[in-house]
Amino acid sequence: MKILLTTDGSTYAEHAIRWFSRLPICRTSELTVVTVAAHPAASVYWGGRDEELCRLETANALEAYQRATMVLAEAGCVATHAPQIGHAADEIIRYAEEYNADLIVVGAKGHSMLTKILLGSTTDSVSTHAPCSVLVVRHPESSISQDVQSLRVTLAHDGSPPAIEAANQIKATPWPTNTELSLITVIQRPALLADDIPYDLYLTEAMKKLLAEAHARLEPIFSVVTKQVLEEVHVGGSIVTFANKNKTDIVFVGDAGHSAISRFFIGSTSRFVLQHANCSVWIARKKR
Repeated sequence: MKILLTTDGSTYAEHAIRWFSRLPICRTSELTVVTVAAHPAASVYWGGRDEELCRLETANALEAYQRATMVLAEAGCVATHAPQIGHAADEIIRYAEEYNADLIVVGAKGHSMLTKILLGSTTDSVSTHAPCSVLVVRHPESSISQDVQSLRVTLAHDGSPPAIEAANQIKATPWPTNTELSLITVIQRPALLADDIPYDLYLTEAMKKLLAEAHARLEPIFSVVTKQVLEEVHVGGSIVTFANKNKTDIVFVGDAGHSAISRFFIGSTSRFVLQHANCSVWIARKKR
């Protein structure tokens, strides 16, 4: 795989690289660290200090890359540097397309006092518009577990092409030996239907069959594979509740939509999971 690791020198970005470096996929992939120096345009306002600001931005980006390579070296990984200049999210997205990346790894901030997870503007934009899959790694203050030797992975599977792509990416990814996989699907039930009344038994059986097929494909890879059909009013909320309750480390969600200008836009369920899950989120997309 061709993987882009992004860093601005922040604790969130550095944690994402350190956490990811301990996964087997890091040692079997082609790694590139992307840094972006936000050079200001020449302006009278800066009183002729534009060159100095540019120098400082460039030096800061180089320092962030050097710290990232030290972290990667500790894990036996090597990466090249792809320094960019401009707006961080735009440059990461542009370079990912140029580089034909398979995955972008970005760090995310933790919970705010309003109980909403703050992704950060760059992380949010990259997650939304990237031309490939994106792994958003939570900082320790919000993620449930930091033990990468016994990961818990959850796949939200509904049989759609994006979900199938997510399953394919899970299968193609090398995982630690003790990794456990939970396969879930959510049937959206009417809000006014009483809790003790099943919504659609035929659909429930179809979803059980779907998960059984996915189970057969993925079982050889993981130490434990479980499957569960959920009936909830809110699909995204159900995925988040399951992930949090079961101490998931990474939840996989598929995303495939695109606009008339050929940029991917994250779906409502994927966005909800990304915004509210306590764990890291892998947004699986087919490369543009």
